[in-house]
Amino acid sequence: MAFYSRLGFELLADNEMGNNRRWLQMGFKGNSTTITLVTWFKQMPPGSVQGLVIRTDSFDEDVKELRENGYKKISLSTEEPVPAQFFDIPGIANLEQNQNSISFMFNGNVMTIMEKLHKLPLVDILIEEPSLEEIFLHYYE
Repeated sequence: MAFYSRLGFELLADNEMGNNRRWLQMGFKGNSTTITLVTWFKQMPPGSVQGLVIRTDSFDEDVKELRENGYKKISLSTEEPVPAQFFDIPGIANLEQNQNSISFMFNGNVMTIMEKLHKLPLVDILIEEPSLEEIFLHYYE
């Protein structure tokens, strides 16, 4: 904890969790982003960057709202390369193109993207719900 204090972090919470366990939460004054210091999660060993803690009043409702915003994860391959500007339409994010393979996130009316995609010489297409992690990461990119 002393190391983080020297970096300017302030102690926000120091909670006993039983069995000689503590939950330390630190952050910068006036900033809502915090770090949590624990050593007792097997999935999150000290020094790792694993785990995500989300503060919400209603997790299920928030996840439902995020998913209902219409985000779809689309991956496709085509017979021939597609010009990058082909996907220059509202709702496209995280576009990755490698020759004839293309992937992106789409938010909007599914018919908008389907009208575009039917013009391509498709070899394969996969349209799926993005994972919760992908949805959250999209908002931070």
